[in-house]
Amino acid sequence: MESMVKTWIGQSLHERFDHVVEEPVPEAFMRFLDGMESDNEICSAVAE
Repeated sequence: MESMVKTWIGQSLHERFDHVVEEPVPEAFMRFLDGMESDNEICSAVAE
């Protein structure tokens, strides 16, 4: 039973993620993703 619940939660999260990816991604979110890769990029983006 517990594994069925985990599978259902995993599938629903996956579907939600797919839906989000299909939509246009806001610039701020892209900057946030860049920041995760390199904090320096966020600092330079803010400085501009």
